[in-house]
Amino acid sequence: MSRMSIVLSLILLTTFSGLAGAADVVFVHNAPSAGEVYVAGSFNGWNAFEHAMKKQGGNWVVTLDLEPGDHDYKFVVDGAWTQDAQNPNATDDGYGGKNSIAMVDAGTDGPIMANGGDLGDIDAPVAASATAPSSGSGTEFHYSAPGAGSVNIAGEFNDWNPTSDSMSDSDGDGVFTITLPLAAGRYQYKFVVDGNWLTDPDSAELAEDGFGGENSVVEVTTGAAPAPTAAASVASSGGGIEFSYDAGGAVGSCYVAGDFNSWNPTGTQMDDPDGEGVYTCTVDLASGTIMYKFVVDGNWLQDPANPNGAEDGFGGQNSILTVGDGAVVVTTPAVAATPAPAAGGAGDIPVTFKFTPVISGVTSVSVAGSFNGWDSDANPMNDPEEDGSYETIVNLSRGEHQYKFVVDGEWHSDPNNSNESDDGLGGQNSLVFVRAGDKAVKAASTQGAGAAAVGLRTVPFSYAAGSSVTNVFLAGSFNDWNDSKQR
Repeated sequence: MSRMSIVLSLILLTTFSGLAGAADVVFVHNAPSAGEVYVAGSFNGWNAFEHAMKKQGGNWVVTLDLEPGDHDYKFVVDGAWTQDAQNPNATDDGYGGKNSIAMVDAGTDGPIMANGGDLGDIDAPVAASATAPSSGSGTEFHYSAPGAGSVNIAGEFNDWNPTSDSMSDSDGDGVFTITLPLAAGRYQYKFVVDGNWLTDPDSAELAEDGFGGENSVVEVTTGAAPAPTAAASVASSGGGIEFSYDAGGAVGSCYVAGDFNSWNPTGTQMDDPDGEGVYTCTVDLASGTIMYKFVVDGNWLQDPANPNGAEDGFGGQNSILTVGDGAVVVTTPAVAATPAPAAGGAGDIPVTFKFTPVISGVTSVSVAGSFNGWDSDANPMNDPEEDGSYETIVNLSRGEHQYKFVVDGEWHSDPNNSNESDDGLGGQNSLVFVRAGDKAVKAASTQGAGAAAVGLRTVPFSYAAGSSVTNVFLAGSFNDWNDSKQR
């Protein structure tokens, strides 16, 4: 046998040996409105245009021969890199997001689904988790997240507020649910699980979110019916709405404050004419949903007799009610919260936020975070000394709070704060920790529970650029390679 024949035989033997363990792996992605979809991963060097998928109904499908092992992958949907929402197996992609993992066991004949599902589901429509009950009581959303600390829903129906609509797991089975009173129409949304923004894995339709990912879409065909009349502590009255608070005895002062009086803590006084400790007042209110709290001896308190509440942006709850035509009071599920005044409730700690832009010409700076519903207008920052440093003080409850600075509409993490958490959009939120016993706190100098103190040293950097250079910045691993942080 010639040397050429031996080499060729070895090549063929190696090739067929390599293919012997390969299995057919079926990739499926539901994107009815997409123009083109590819799959890319570790198996093709992350080539975004090598493996085109074919459309079958609302699904895009392709079958690849993969060797045994774990294969990272993503879908490329009209140019946007997208995690497989139907695959629970994922790993960090190194850019603040996730890669999906296709697991091929040795000896598998195939075909198998990359997401671990059933091959029979390829042509079946994906069941939507958001459904509109025929009773008209509202649209129910559900998300399975065993062990999650918090699950919220954000979407077009609540101005994408990540904390206003909290989902609950009443039976402890790990499935969080919420029912929202949505009018007929189409809505985009995402779930916010422990601060991470996630698509609905059971959504039948997706739409680009503008950040390289996708939003889930639900179509509501029937609007929610009016809720039943509430008893609570707010009663219907011909002359307006009567608020009532049982203080259990005499107090120094009692007021009601809400969005109807610009949260004025002394604008609407409540009286106890018979001395029984029950304070009341009547307020003329227009039809619509309002939020309120009682202010008792300077302490902001939720109405204990009203079960309907919404997060106040400071770790507590505002009471909420809806006033119908003719001063009829009806119950209301949680809606996007309007934060109570920055004075906060009893026990809140003043936290100083400070930001110094590296460029001139800045016109507005504010701080937004979990404490104010990520409202970029709620806590503006000022530069009273005109030294280029913007500051504000916000009273925060004890615990962990996420935040960012909003500079002329651009969102930035705190460059002086090393405590960070993924924002679910490929970036980082800064963290401030408020503990029992704190008198006052600087946001950038707090440490999380169990965090060790980090010794810092000032290190001078210099670069000879000549007289013609206008600006020189320093970037490195210490500032996430941000080329505009350190000038």
